[in-house]
Formats: sequence, C-alpha cells, structure tokens
Amino acid sequence: DVWEDLFADMKNRVANTTGECYGLCLGDIAAAATGESVYAPYSIGVASLGIPFYQVIGNHDHFHVETNLTDDDAAAAFEAAFGPRNYSFDLGQFHFVVIDNCIYEKGWRRYPFKYGFEDEFMEWLKGDLALVPKDVPIMFCSHVDFFDEFGKLHESMVFDDVDCRYKFEEFYETLQSFE
Repeated sequence: DVWEDLFADMKNRVANTTGECYGLCLGDIAAAATGESVYAPYSIGVASLGIPFYQVIGNHDHFHVETNLTDDDAAAAFEAAFGPRNYSFDLGQFHFVVIDNCIYEKGWRRYPFKYGFEDEFMEWLKGDLALVPKDVPIMFCSHVDFFDEFGKLHESMVFDDVDCRYKFEEFYETLQSFE
C-alpha cells in the first residue's frame, strides 16, 4: 500500500500541474534489504503517471552483495530496470546530465563507496559537453551532492576518517568553460 499511496499522491500532483510535467527520482529506489524486487512495482507506478520520468541511481541501488566484484556488477540490476546510469538529454533550454556519482568498491572500508566520478564517466562527460553551446544552462542530476549550499565544491566528504571524494576537482574544472 506504500506504492499505492505514493503514486496516488504523485498522480494528484501531475493532474493539478499546469503546463508540462516531468518526474525525476534522485536515487535510492531500492535498498539492500529489499533488493531489485521493488523495481517492478515502482516502474508500474511511474508508468501510470503518464509523464516522462527520469531515474538517477543511488548508493542503495548498487547492490553490494558478495557476488558483486565491481561497480558495474553492483549497478547491473538498476541498469536492467531503467537503462544507463549516466546519460544526458535536452529539455526546454536546459541540458540535463544524469550522473552516477556513487562508486562501489568491494572491500573498501566499512561502507564501500567513494563519491565522485569514474574515469570513463569523465571521458564521456567531456565528449557530451563538447556538443553543448557554452551559454546553455546545465542541470546535473545526481544522488550525492558535490556542491555545498553556496555552490562551491565540497572541500571534503569524510566518512570513517577517509575523504571519499574522487575526481571532484577534475569534474569542476570540466565545467569552468560554462556560465
């Protein structure tokens, strides 16, 4: 009944919205305890809204179980249900970039995540942004925020006495040619 209540509320919001309406989930659809079994009812609910709906993977959507050896393994169920973890699209006058910035690393500290950007993502991002005019606003959609409330890059994200930021500076430098 949680799904029924959630999507009833969302249908009401969509019905009472004037103009175009879109949806965006910023991750943690599932959790290790529930696993990918929530993806099917969630997908049915999202489809019932009748609007374009975009998904961002969260750290809890990376299933960190013994069989997962890599970040790609941990994200396989999410990708099977919703498509790629990193993608972009244009909507109105904005260029949206959806980012997986939760990097699962088996055996890396008690909580096996770094937050940041894989090398292959950075290559893809630079190629994607090369096609975007410099005056187009870019909207980044991610599970983990990488800017503070003042729009500055987080100087640290310390968990278990370890700075968990990975390639934040390279990401930030990539954006410097945009307004």
